[in-house]
Amino acid sequence: TPPVPGSHPNPLVGRLRIADGLFVDDSGPVLPLFAHAGDLFSLFTRDRPRARQQIDVVAADGYHGVRSWFNLRGPYWAGREIGPDITPDYWDEARDFLWALTVRGLRLIWSQGDQVLPTMAERENYAISIARTEQDIASPQSPHVVAFLDAGNEAWQTDPWRLYDDPQNMARFLRAYQNAGGSALLTTTSPPGETHQEMVAYAIPPSHLYDLHTYRGDHSWDKRRHIFGPPYEGNPPLRLGIGSEPPGGGPLVSASENKHELDDEAVGCLAAMSLIARQAFVWFSGEGVKIHLGLETEPGFASCPRIARMLPRDVMRSGTLHHSGQTWHSIRVFSLDGAHPEVRCDGVMHADGTFAYVLDGPTGVHRIHVERPCDVTIINPGTGEAHSFSMTTGPWDVSWVRGRVLIGKVR
Repeated sequence: TPPVPGSHPNPLVGRLRIADGLFVDDSGPVLPLFAHAGDLFSLFTRDRPRARQQIDVVAADGYHGVRSWFNLRGPYWAGREIGPDITPDYWDEARDFLWALTVRGLRLIWSQGDQVLPTMAERENYAISIARTEQDIASPQSPHVVAFLDAGNEAWQTDPWRLYDDPQNMARFLRAYQNAGGSALLTTTSPPGETHQEMVAYAIPPSHLYDLHTYRGDHSWDKRRHIFGPPYEGNPPLRLGIGSEPPGGGPLVSASENKHELDDEAVGCLAAMSLIARQAFVWFSGEGVKIHLGLETEPGFASCPRIARMLPRDVMRSGTLHHSGQTWHSIRVFSLDGAHPEVRCDGVMHADGTFAYVLDGPTGVHRIHVERPCDVTIINPGTGEAHSFSMTTGPWDVSWVRGRVLIGKVR
């Protein structure tokens, strides 16, 4: 029995699935939120008490589960290597790890990490073993623990055998898992970029959704914009996605510019934007690559589940993704005429007049314009502080360090 029960106010009930263009479970619409814990399974095989403590932290803070890599190899992972060919009792360890998540009400994103198996036959057998391992611990009370499964983690650069140069081989891996009774939502791998051609090439059947490891350059608002951009521009061939390795804080997050900007507020903006833009979100950090001080020590760990709880659970339902520029003058609730040129307001408007936006840009006080009378709640995604207003049209001065989340309804 875990010392800290899961405290998510809307824990996953039954199987996470897609219905009517939404993530749903047996309780209704879901906004999937996971914590990245890349070497957590490796830690579990070396130091179970420490791994369980980190799992308890994730459960207590209100995440739906964790994303972990199940194959790690090479000098970077010295002392933390993991894999079916080098880890004694690998599948028994995996079964125990899944059980440790299950009893805490958590789910798993099973990511492959490094590609260590040199033939497709071995990889298909590995996929079959995943399905059988999750089935071993299934029960009527907890029928489902692996919520998402990818065929490769950035497979275009982590496969020394080059088998996954052909995305159809990743599809073979996923079909082997499916045919063995696996029930997770599936992706192949994140593509190298965000263009329509790249996303179409990788989001192939039997994928249920697309996977993105989004842009880490420039400022915090640029990083957030790259989460909104692909679905807004119509690049993904599938409606729903997952941001499985977004930008995050901590020294081990590679190729990230202006990392000092990625505080609780900025990372909360990333989470809100991902969920508004119909993408499950995985909080990412340096500790989420290699656990040392603890996941809870990194920015955004507490703010991401908090802002996710403040969004409407059905925010991913049918609606128009748009920004606040002149192109959308007939639908926008807020405009940015006269604001700093790098301020942006992106989000969704639903047919019933409800809306959700992320407003961000350089630190300061910015004048936006209310274009339509509305009832609006403005939220600091770093602290969860919220204020509600009944607005008429006209100017509105809003201040922030990184950004704000706006939810409400047009009157």
